[in-house]
Amino acid sequence: MRLPKPFPYYLIYQFNKDQNHAMIVALAHESRRPDYWKDRI
Repeated sequence: MRLPKPFPYYLIYQFNKDQNHAMIVALAHESRRPDYWKDRI
């Protein structure tokens, strides 16, 4: 039996404790432009 490949994406999010919710900032492929999402925060 072959094991599946790991999920090749990063889920970048911010969690707001006061409002008890998470905001997804980016879903980024691990091998492409690793810091493109940083200006969204």
